[in-house]
Amino acid sequence: MREKNDNSTKFEFLLKLNDNIVCQRYFNVKSYNPKTLKSLELHQEVLDVVNELKETLKYKTSDYMAENYHMFLDGNDLEKDNTLNDYFTISIRKDDKNVITRYFEGSIYPPKVRYTVDIRPSLRRILKDFTDTLSGKNATTNYLTYKLQ
Repeated sequence: MREKNDNSTKFEFLLKLNDNIVCQRYFNVKSYNPKTLKSLELHQEVLDVVNELKETLKYKTSDYMAENYHMFLDGNDLEKDNTLNDYFTISIRKDDKNVITRYFEGSIYPPKVRYTVDIRPSLRRILKDFTDTLSGKNATTNYLTYKLQ
């Protein structure tokens, strides 16, 4: 059993599709720097995860459409999709409060793609990157003449 390190802070990574949890992981950050919560680096890290997920969904959509090309040629709809407002949410939470949240449209991907999303192969790296960002010594908390809030 691991000993609890007094110098670590617990965070939560949460990926949701609408109100359904797709992936939820807790991770500890050693030498946590509170300034990173309002930093450009944290914002960029979340944006990188969103872009990576969008790329994965795009490729899976392409594969799905290629496998089902005959349905397009027949003029049939692949699936009747009435969920026009599906959205993904990526959040980092601390003490049950959202630190940063990013939303993106999920309805543009076929239901068989968006309902079977799996980030487990990348999860270890994603959490490591968040840990590194949240323990960073030099946090950029200003953008041009604005203080990030």
